Amino acid sequence: MEPSNLPVVLGAGMELQHMLTDLQSKCQTYKSNYNLLKIEHSSLQDELSHIQGEVKRLQGQQEKLQSQLAERSREVIEKKREAEELRLQVMTPKRLDLLRAQVQQDLEAPVRERFNKLEEEAEKYRSEFNKLRYAFTVLNSQFEHQKEEHVGVLEEQKMRYEVEIAHLKKDKENLVARYHTADPLYERKQVELLLKEKAQLTVWLKGLQAEVDESQAKKDDSDQRVENIQLCQNRRLTESQAAVKSLESELRCAVPTTGARGRRASAQPGAEQPARRTAAQD
Repeated sequence: MEPSNLPVVLGAGMELQHMLTDLQSKCQTYKSNYNLLKIEHSSLQDELSHIQGEVKRLQGQQEKLQSQLAERSREVIEKKREAEELRLQVMTPKRLDLLRAQVQQDLEAPVRERFNKLEEEAEKYRSEFNKLRYAFTVLNSQFEHQKEEHVGVLEEQKMRYEVEIAHLKKDKENLVARYHTADPLYERKQVELLLKEKAQLTVWLKGLQAEVDESQAKKDDSDQRVENIQLCQNRRLTESQAAVKSLESELRCAVPTTGARGRRASAQPGAEQPARRTAAQD
């Protein structure tokens, strides 16, 4: 081999070494990106657990409200029974009017107060539900944006690798051409060394490609899990919203029904009293 070709071969070796270093730094970048995605996935899981806890808490409070509403209904029935017993007793019209007013006040005041409290609690639950839905929307949009960015980075890196492999193939062809035009014995040894380095680089590139494929598989699995979590979360949010609407509907129906029952209980004694007077006159 001529001495003038030695710097060219050394330059090719340094270029290969520089490319190897560059590939190693890119591999570290991929690993750091994977760790960041893993941390973000854990954060999303924690947020989902928090939202599930909030939904369970709302369900518990809803059950508590239903039990309290049932208790108030029993109290109203008891008051009606007491009013019926008093109505059956002999009393003056003035006393009857006072008793009617007192019973009506006793029936309406707790129910009205309870209804106001239930409306406040329903408004509070509605506000919390809107906050949770907004937080879920923000997290979902952030996740979709990061997912698109990650796919773009993978495609860009893949294109770079393909370009670098094409350059390596071209360098190989140039080295083979130099081998045919130089000293056969010396060039054969240099080519053997370069072929060994090429084989090592090929093995390293295959390992790097395997790591990239593994990272892609893990990313796909993570995307599938996040999608399942989103579907479950949407279903639970829908159920919670339906439960809140059902509670509001029950509250709207409870107060008019109670007021109508109180008015009917108040009207019955007044209708019975003239009948008693007529029977006494006869």
